Amino acid sequence: MTTVKYLFLAAVAVPMVGACTASTDKPAAQNCTGTFDFADRVETLGSNSRFDAELREVAAGTEGAKLIDITRAAGWTDGWERLVEVRASTKEADLNDKAGTPGQCWKNLPTTGHRDGPEQGYYLFVDKGKPVQVVSWSGNKKPLEVRGRGALTAETLLVPAQWHDKLEPAP
Repeated sequence: MTTVKYLFLAAVAVPMVGACTASTDKPAAQNCTGTFDFADRVETLGSNSRFDAELREVAAGTEGAKLIDITRAAGWTDGWERLVEVRASTKEADLNDKAGTPGQCWKNLPTTGHRDGPEQGYYLFVDKGKPVQVVSWSGNKKPLEVRGRGALTAETLLVPAQWHDKLEPAP
């Protein structure tokens, strides 16, 4: 007499706690020290349009001004310590490094770079490692050029850029 033995295999699904999301490969929300959404237009420090107008007024002149003086002239409060330019090419790790915001997660970072049409980006204001406010800019309407400087501080002297209607950090 022949004996037949059967072997059954069972597949078990085990959830992964704290894993990255499949679609974006970004850390799960519980791994973030905070989340900041660039689509939120809360003007905690003051009016974005007044800040933009002050930048343009100083850029049209011949003298420079400290960034803190520009924000104060726009009627802003002093609740910030650095400004970081956020462009379409900005990576989250680089942003956290420049902004001094370790572990911060970001939503709605700019995606339109200069090859896709008018470039879009933000000036991000940060205070004590927390994002406070953003001011958006687009294409050639960008009033402040920060590129390559990392973060600007309140004491950064901004001067009119030669042959442009914008400001840049003094050399």
